[in-house]
Amino acid sequence: MTDKNNIDYRRLFFKFLKENNLYDKWVYNIKTQHSSIFKYQFFWKNKNKILFSGNCSSAINSAFCWDDTNEGYDFWERLEVKWKIFRRKTMEKN
Repeated sequence: MTDKNNIDYRRLFFKFLKENNLYDKWVYNIKTQHSSIFKYQFFWKNKNKILFSGNCSSAINSAFCWDDTNEGYDFWERLEVKWKIFRRKTMEKN
């Protein structure tokens, strides 16, 4: 899943999460809030399309309800902003 600049945003997103020590928290929240999705390949495939379409702009925003996490809304909102800045800087480099 690359764009015209040959950027693989899905891979970039996971790298971003891992570099910020947030990959496990992100995955945990998806699995906690969407546990039924993992039972059905069709639903998970559709969720993947939403999360990782285009430049992965919805990979945090549409992943789960921020208020329903241990980290809370403010935490994920700050991360969303950080991801957008990181993504934009990557796009500008290429």
